[in-house]
Amino acid sequence: MEQEGHRNHYADHLAAVNETNQVITTEDICSNQGATIVPQGTVLTREVSDKIARFSLLWPLELQVRLESSIPPSQLFSDILTLQKRMFRFADTPALASALRLRCGELASFPLLTQKLTVLAERMPERYGKTQSVSSFALMLAIEAGMNDESIAEVFMAAQMHESGYLNLPPEVGVKWQEFAPGQRRELDKEQLTENKRFLDQVVGLSRRVGVAVLEQKERPDGTGWPFGLIGTRLGVESQILGMANILHEAYAKYIKPRGYDIRHLLPMIQVEADGFDPLVYGAAVSLLKEHAHGNIRVLPSEFISPLAKYLIVLQRFLEHWLALARQCAIAMRETKSNPKTERAIKVVSCLEDLFRNSGLWDITMRDWLHYIAEQGSFSERAEVEVISLMYEAVMDRFQGLNWALSDAANDLNPEWASRCDDISSLLGNLPENHMEVFERYDGVSE
Repeated sequence: MEQEGHRNHYADHLAAVNETNQVITTEDICSNQGATIVPQGTVLTREVSDKIARFSLLWPLELQVRLESSIPPSQLFSDILTLQKRMFRFADTPALASALRLRCGELASFPLLTQKLTVLAERMPERYGKTQSVSSFALMLAIEAGMNDESIAEVFMAAQMHESGYLNLPPEVGVKWQEFAPGQRRELDKEQLTENKRFLDQVVGLSRRVGVAVLEQKERPDGTGWPFGLIGTRLGVESQILGMANILHEAYAKYIKPRGYDIRHLLPMIQVEADGFDPLVYGAAVSLLKEHAHGNIRVLPSEFISPLAKYLIVLQRFLEHWLALARQCAIAMRETKSNPKTERAIKVVSCLEDLFRNSGLWDITMRDWLHYIAEQGSFSERAEVEVISLMYEAVMDRFQGLNWALSDAANDLNPEWASRCDDISSLLGNLPENHMEVFERYDGVSE
């Protein structure tokens, strides 16, 4: 019996791959009710895949197919090493190359993983590229953290699989991803992460920690992550290494590379993550980046520094005000009903307040200093403004995490609280997404 509403999108991807790289079923494909849909040895043509796609399956389809050819270790090694050399000057050292070659070979011993990676490379090349960038960061972080050989292998395999769950979502989702509201994206992420873990947990011989790391990659010990909003030490080191690698990639791709910065500019951005990760993971990231934290960090022309400093003054005041509103809201929700979600919102507020105090970003002397720089700061002093701006951009991701925690708690209470949190959220949404592109014309900088 056909099961509408449960289309298996991975089957659609396999049909497209089959046009140039034959895909064959390795066993009978059965529905979750036990009925055989297609027999073992069937080529996944579009007609066959369409038949499969209409059913919820007893087992993940990834476990029941074979591709004629998959990405070989040599290609994977080359893809990652090329990315590393673009970002890190020491990426071609014999030790790192040897470690990378070993991990690529280990991944090849799990053909079900390399098959799904092959489908990702063909069907979602941008996500495949991100996968290799994150894998590069993850491998270096794991080595820097002094993890044992087994854990390094698990981190690398999790990094290789961390984007492949998107193959289980409708193809149009990837095209329209940025059009979805943050809440919708988190629900879609929850779906693809859960499906991906279900597949990974059933790969024979693969450590369960790989699936856990993939599932928890977006979680943070301070509670600002998703999809489950986990807090504290429940997060494994492997999950946190993968999470940190994701942060480094996103910051590099979104802020660093497009502006002509280089890898050393990641250091001020990562400094705001000190209380968001296990000290081992945070320390590994800082140690790795400090090897590149030399030379003048300044890139902006001198005439842009003054308006940037004025913009940061406005931004500091706004974030201070918004955080105060968020705290009032979180406390009131907890008074209405104390539960894990309202407690998490309080915890996230406290972590952000600690971050502002410890970093100096909230200090009134920071505001005074920025005023001074805007009017008469020296060349060397003005160079520090860019460092501060990068730190504020990194902080914005933490604010979005708090924004989600508030909404998640409010939705569990009642519509009135949900509406109130929507109002608070809209204030944060009015901020420019990229302040480096708008600070000159942003109304708030006028005196």
